[in-house]
Amino acid sequence: MSFMNTRPSFVRPLLAVALLLTSLALFPITKSAAASRYTVLTSAQIAPGLAYRAIKDSQGPRRIFVLTVTPSQAVTMDVALANDQLGHVEKTSSMASRHGAVAAVNGDFGAFSGRPSYGYAEDGDLKIRPVLGGPRNFAIKKDETQSFVGGTTFSTSMVEVDSNERWAIKKWNYSTPASGEIAAYTPAAGTFATPPSSSCYAKLSPTSALAWAGTGLGMEFSVAQAVCQSTPLTPGQGMVLAARPGTSQGNQLKTLSTGETIRLLWSFKWPGIVEIMGGVPMLMQGGSVVATSCDADLCKRHPRTGVGRRADGKILLVVVDGRRTGWSIGYTLVEFAQLFKWLGATDAMNLDGGGSSTMVVNGTIMNRPSDGSERPIVNSLLVLPGADATEPTPTTGFQPASTSLSGRSEAEPTSDSERQALLAAALDPGSSGGMVDALARGALGPRPRTLPPDFAQVLRRYRER
Repeated sequence: MSFMNTRPSFVRPLLAVALLLTSLALFPITKSAAASRYTVLTSAQIAPGLAYRAIKDSQGPRRIFVLTVTPSQAVTMDVALANDQLGHVEKTSSMASRHGAVAAVNGDFGAFSGRPSYGYAEDGDLKIRPVLGGPRNFAIKKDETQSFVGGTTFSTSMVEVDSNERWAIKKWNYSTPASGEIAAYTPAAGTFATPPSSSCYAKLSPTSALAWAGTGLGMEFSVAQAVCQSTPLTPGQGMVLAARPGTSQGNQLKTLSTGETIRLLWSFKWPGIVEIMGGVPMLMQGGSVVATSCDADLCKRHPRTGVGRRADGKILLVVVDGRRTGWSIGYTLVEFAQLFKWLGATDAMNLDGGGSSTMVVNGTIMNRPSDGSERPIVNSLLVLPGADATEPTPTTGFQPASTSLSGRSEAEPTSDSERQALLAAALDPGSSGGMVDALARGALGPRPRTLPPDFAQVLRRYRER
């Protein structure tokens, strides 16, 4: 059934659906819990493999919105990057519309520069490595047979095919290489991250199709140019590697030969993965609640968005409204984890929250965002009504192919409305501002020695608010 462009509490036909006892068999609700605390207000089958519920938790009260996804060829999981470019924000509903998604929720926390916080890859193309410690991620295998929620390891490297010499790539579409580092820049970065001046560079042109490589992915490239100079190179349809002059990494790049074959490899540890998205903190692991209470603002009651998986393979996309007295007060991180446990999750992760929390079904915003309107964000989790037609199928072995990396070579400057959305997230205790503040306080694990400049800007704005 389709939804009208109104909030679910005003969609009369859906109220009747909630009376169908057969629909409740789709969900793991105990009679005692439902009778004493939770009331299913609306229940509907949105598409084959996709079910929706609106639930009222009488303690608070709270309004909960749940999508239960059975990944298959009927529906598939996908991810979307704002405006298909790093350094931008876009509404969840807009990303869903552009990708033809039947449902979507907001994704990862964003930095003040408008980029995901914990690493992101789409259609096999690694857009950015995580730059904050302790990556937490959600991913699903390309064949949709297994999902992953938890900590993983990002590995990026270059290999000279003729000598089999391997070098680590420490930065990917972010910042400049420190001494002893190689940094990579792809078209997805646009003007968000560009090679630094006065460096040694290798400009690469892709020569192979995307290929499986161990537990990760890779492509082969031909060296188009290798030089040390003050003027930086631009990626074009390939990529640029950069390192500081006078370092072993810089010497390695400048001695590459034109036409030489370079293999670039990236891995997320989990096999069969072509797309991945981050979040923080973990809420559940192995069937147990792992979220803990803390004094940081992020741990307090806020609107929430999260993703979890059940033992039967179903994926849970959950949004909880907050900051609305009489309607929904939101959840603490521990309470949110307990909700996922009640929903039957074995593993769950917190995503961007506060005013960013948004659920879209068939173009309709199902919850009530706390800002009063939908906030643009950096990326989204999508549910597609069928297979992802744009997702490539990696080859076995490196097969010659004429290809290019995704992303535009130039990005439009961030607009005033985008800057306002980034500022709103930076000032929000349930969104980016609260996340970075909690990270800096050590509430989400060991305190980072230093924060990346765009996160330091988020923290400064948040603490000055």
